[in-house]
Amino acid sequence: MSKNSLNAFIFINITLFFHYIPVFTSKAEYMLYSNLMQDYNHLTRPVEKGNLSVIVNVGLLMHQIIDVDEKNQQIELHAQLNITWIDKRLSWNSNNYDDIEKLRFPKNHIWTPDLLLYNSVAEEFDTSYPVNILVKNDGTVIWQPPAILKFSCTMNIVYFPFDSQRCEMKFGSWTYDGTKVELATTPDSFVTSKLIENAEWSLIDKLVIRNIQHYQCCPEPYYDVVFQFTIKRKTLYYGINLIIPCLVITLMTLIGFIFPSEAGEKTSLQISIMLSICIFQNYVSDMSPPSSDSVPFLGMFFIYCLLYLGGSIVATTITLAIHNRSAKSHFLSYMMIKILMKWLPYFCMLRRPPTRLCDTEDEEVEEEEERKYKKEDLQILDNIRDCSQKGLIDEEVLAQLLLLEQILHDIKEYKKIFDNDHEDHMVEKDYEFMAIVVDRATLVMSSIFIVISTVAFFLSVIMQHKFIFLLFTLSLIFITLLIPTNVANGDVVPFNDVHPVCGVHPMQAIITKLKEEDSDLDHETVVLLLKKIKVHSPKAWKNYQNTVNAYRNCKLMATGGTLG
Repeated sequence: MSKNSLNAFIFINITLFFHYIPVFTSKAEYMLYSNLMQDYNHLTRPVEKGNLSVIVNVGLLMHQIIDVDEKNQQIELHAQLNITWIDKRLSWNSNNYDDIEKLRFPKNHIWTPDLLLYNSVAEEFDTSYPVNILVKNDGTVIWQPPAILKFSCTMNIVYFPFDSQRCEMKFGSWTYDGTKVELATTPDSFVTSKLIENAEWSLIDKLVIRNIQHYQCCPEPYYDVVFQFTIKRKTLYYGINLIIPCLVITLMTLIGFIFPSEAGEKTSLQISIMLSICIFQNYVSDMSPPSSDSVPFLGMFFIYCLLYLGGSIVATTITLAIHNRSAKSHFLSYMMIKILMKWLPYFCMLRRPPTRLCDTEDEEVEEEEERKYKKEDLQILDNIRDCSQKGLIDEEVLAQLLLLEQILHDIKEYKKIFDNDHEDHMVEKDYEFMAIVVDRATLVMSSIFIVISTVAFFLSVIMQHKFIFLLFTLSLIFITLLIPTNVANGDVVPFNDVHPVCGVHPMQAIITKLKEEDSDLDHETVVLLLKKIKVHSPKAWKNYQNTVNAYRNCKLMATGGTLG
């Protein structure tokens, strides 16, 4: 016999041996199943009388939060239902059946309540797995089907990513009213002790509620059980990947105002930052449901940043336009020059280096020297003409003198051209200084905007009150109205107070007296004169100080204070 034939013979014998082994089952268990199912009808409710209701206890064991879909407002989780009721038709005496205390029945063999998840959005409405049902000898029926529950949940993402969501699962009988099936719960019906930790959400609260509903169509009560839970978003991921990068990118806009206008990258930097903020805004909008009822504060913050960046681009464009102006192309009004050369530099704490406009003494010396040189030139020319007329100078010397006269004339012409170029250069420097002032003013206002908007955003999401953003808007309006009012008044130091006892301030008296003689005299010129008096005439300055101290002491005495 070959080796293959021997293997085939052994396989056939082993198969026949196991095929004809008698199958032994528990006679007691077999008899118990047969007796229980003999007159049992799984379509009838387990009650003795038809007017009684079956009390069904409903519980839920939550295992894992699988997915939270904010855009579609849906939640998917893995859970296990715990449904119990009493069916006396399935009770027995365990002593008569070899101490068997538990049996397991397929779902379609005994009566089960038709419980469904009312707010389910799954394709298969009933997503519970058809597991066997455990029955105890006292008639207690325990049905614990595992399920993947996918249900709707109205979400409020105003405080994203610091938000928390309250959702609920509503279970109830689909066909039985409260007179047929009565749902009940216990405080321990909602179990989360075995919940697997989610990477994005954490469970902070849970509650189970039994409701009794009455509808106009039907007089019978309808029971339902609601498992309510609250989840809170973990913000570390969004803080590192969304909020902090956005703040850093927004702060980079301040660098654009520090760049010199000659760099040529100011506008490109602002536009690049705006595109980055647009990407963040698009990310937030993709997560948000398409609803106009609520907008995330983070999205509003990004919108504010976009508006701020748009204003920054406009301010940068104005700065470059001012910087590139020249004396031959543009002229500014007197008011604009006063705003950009005096008022704004004062508020921005900018001081321009001394120029020819400030050095009046040097100008007077230069003018005096120029008049002296002109007088000497005229005297020389007169002497040359007198000598040439009297014949005291020969023709060769006269020709040289006339050549020198021509050279002097050419030098004067070149000097005029140089003076004109120097004047144009000084005007260009003025425009450059104005551009620096606009940059500094925009930097200050941008810093205030960023600080207020950032603080308002975090306070809003922490305190979760919308009035913080209203306060933020009112603060911006207040700052916008306050700064132009102070600039328009031009009150660098207020001296125009009038005391009922002591009269006007000495400084105001000096200004009034000087304006009587020169109506064009402004406040800053008077201050500049006082500074020069302090340096060049200490005695006069001391008299002025004594007058001011006397005025202050008069006010102190009038208010009951002590003399200074």
